[in-house]
Amino acid sequence: MKGSLHSYMKIGLVLGMSFPEAAQGGEPFLWALRKIAEDDFFSVVEIGSVKEEAIRRRALQILSSSRLEVGFSGAGVLMMGKYDLNALEETKRREAVKVALSAYDEGQEMGAQFFSLISGPNPPDRRSEAMKVLVQSLQEIGDYARSRGEIPIVLETFDCEIDKCCLIGPSSDALWVAQEVAKGYPRFRLMLDLSHLPLLHEKPAESLRILAGHVGHIHLGNCVLSDKKHPAYGDSHPPLGIAGGENDVEEVADFLHGLFEIGYLKEGQRSRVSLEIKPRPGDDPEAVLAGSKRVLEEAWART
Repeated sequence: MKGSLHSYMKIGLVLGMSFPEAAQGGEPFLWALRKIAEDDFFSVVEIGSVKEEAIRRRALQILSSSRLEVGFSGAGVLMMGKYDLNALEETKRREAVKVALSAYDEGQEMGAQFFSLISGPNPPDRRSEAMKVLVQSLQEIGDYARSRGEIPIVLETFDCEIDKCCLIGPSSDALWVAQEVAKGYPRFRLMLDLSHLPLLHEKPAESLRILAGHVGHIHLGNCVLSDKKHPAYGDSHPPLGIAGGENDVEEVADFLHGLFEIGYLKEGQRSRVSLEIKPRPGDDPEAVLAGSKRVLEEAWART
């Protein structure tokens, strides 16, 4: 492909994954945010809930000065609190929607350009019913978004059986949910993560073909699937290219090629693609981040 990768994508970083100590907020969060803001490799930062009002104010100053775009993780809020948007018990479903709406408001306060969500636990014997409930919850959140200025909403797909054990899930099910939600909320999209597809036993190219036209955000990451005794087994987002991992330069390059095939990446349009990589115990977070950037640049050179 002609041109630099920056001419085709806005590259983002999931802050709390690359800098785990910053995930709890406070001064570590501001330090990590400054590091990302000072690095012109990145155009997007993805953050979670920031409880301290003073920290939020200072973060907003950094974001304003740096011109970084913001993605806000309502998914993280739901996951940490074990809230379930597809709960079959109505009281629990309503509670999860209420939490999601509160997170949406915080995302809007932080100037978010997109807002991510996650489905609840996978109930193996009642999947069809749970999917209908999830659509109801997402449509309610979409209605709220429209009334509040409409930050685009994306639902991230996760594994169903190995680690996070979420309802959504397989690309065929994600497609059905996306089509149903879009009937009432046309801006609804899906977030696809390269690290989750092996855990779903799906080939990235096929997943992309199934979901073409419904993809609104991309994460690039890694996972370990083949060795259950590996310390990074499951959905732990280890560095790209680690021994025993599923994704390295070749897999990232193939994924980028698939994004071109479905039109998510194309000339004249800079779509968002974020790195989601977590340093292992003993790793230097900044060295891991530098390595991730090199993998992406090498993969781009092969695309």
